[in-house]
Amino acid sequence: HSRGPSVSPFSKDALAFCYNTTYMQKLIRSYVVFVGGFVIISFESIGSRILAPIVGTTAPVWGGLLAVIIAGSSIGYWIGGKVSDSSTPSSHYISGVSALATIWILLVGFGKEALSVIHPSSWYGALSLGISLLLFLVPTALLASATTFITRRSLDGIDHVGSTAGS
Repeated sequence: HSRGPSVSPFSKDALAFCYNTTYMQKLIRSYVVFVGGFVIISFESIGSRILAPIVGTTAPVWGGLLAVIIAGSSIGYWIGGKVSDSSTPSSHYISGVSALATIWILLVGFGKEALSVIHPSSWYGALSLGISLLLFLVPTALLASATTFITRRSLDGIDHVGSTAGS
């Protein structure tokens, strides 16, 4: 595998390398996987900031939030694996999933304002779990499915599964 040109970044060879479709596809795939993983992890801290004014930051609140993030990731990994193994995967799968996740994430900001009218009762643990499910399950599952789909589609063979998934 080529790591790129060993010439000036402004040379003709360097520009030709950047316009190499295979290289650009790998670069974009890596970017989508990195950003997707970053956003999923960010949901934990963002979720706590959204939930804190409504239900506090107790152990049940954090437990519910983390359970939703882990469940969403697991569901997404399973869906992404099923879609990537299908006989006719859509070439627009990543674009659609990324767009849906982005829209949902943007709606979380509006949902946060709507949730501020809720007055928690003694059921704050269940309330925090419900809010977490509503706000974070779907975008987490969508982003996780994109990661699995990209990893599976990037495989050249079974001998390189670990290095492909890790890069």
